[in-house]
Amino acid sequence: MSYVITPEKQTAQLRRAGFDVLEAVDLRGDVLHEAGYGTTDPWIYYVCRRP
Repeated sequence: MSYVITPEKQTAQLRRAGFDVLEAVDLRGDVLHEAGYGTTDPWIYYVCRRP
């Protein structure tokens, strides 16, 4: 399943589910910083861990 969600809302959703969000990565493999997620890529990958 996939759906459209902003990176900020996805990060908040992952945190509520108990994950630590380590980083977000775009299609080129560039790390996106939470303060400026300004990417236009259709897919963002989240690197997380569950404590």
